[in-house]
Amino acid sequence: MKTTILPRLFTMLFASAIFFGCSKEQLPVNSKSNETISSGKMGPVYNAGVITGLLSPAPAAAEIKVYNDDGSFSIAITPSPDGRFWIDNIPEGLYHLYISYIPGGSPADYYFYFKVPNVKVIQGNVTDLGKIILP
Repeated sequence: MKTTILPRLFTMLFASAIFFGCSKEQLPVNSKSNETISSGKMGPVYNAGVITGLLSPAPAAAEIKVYNDDGSFSIAITPSPDGRFWIDNIPEGLYHLYISYIPGGSPADYYFYFKVPNVKVIQGNVTDLGKIILP
């Protein structure tokens, strides 16, 4: 049974990456009223910014995709097993995070989706989103 779970989990993560990569123009975008502001300078980020945070409760598997409204920048990362993430080299601007995840204890094909809109990245700063409570 364990030998079928890992390939299925990998397949689902790969499929979600393709889904998010191909369908970002069709995802809803909220208004810019809830901006998340950078918490200040931390570490050497130089001419780009950083987004960091913690997914809680830590999912069994997750992918975080960051992109801006005009589609000129996007990146996808996998958080650590405890839910922490650090995304660097992000140009200054306003971004949206889309989190696809499998809650702990759920079947490998049971995905949830969560959006963090209007994350403001400032050059040379770390934007700390803190604890992101997943439904």
